[in-house]
Amino acid sequence: MLQPVIENAIKFGLYDTIGKVVIRIEAVRKDHLLQLTIENPYDADTTKPLQGTGFGLQSVRRRLYILFGRNNLLRTLQKEGLFITQLIIPPTK
Repeated sequence: MLQPVIENAIKFGLYDTIGKVVIRIEAVRKDHLLQLTIENPYDADTTKPLQGTGFGLQSVRRRLYILFGRNNLLRTLQKEGLFITQLIIPPTK
């Protein structure tokens, strides 16, 4: 499940960039949930022309729903020049 999220971060984090790029991946256990956070640099001015179809993240969202029956396990936000994707993985029974 991480592959399309990481690919998305690389695609948009590196697009139109010639300097150093940091893609941060963090995994934290919080309230019996695994919370994965992926952050990449984001510039709305340069990524708009190559805006994707959203297939990768939608695919992950569908897989999470199939596995856990919840629609709120993938979140994205843009904050201070970063595109942040969060995946929440509940415990399995």
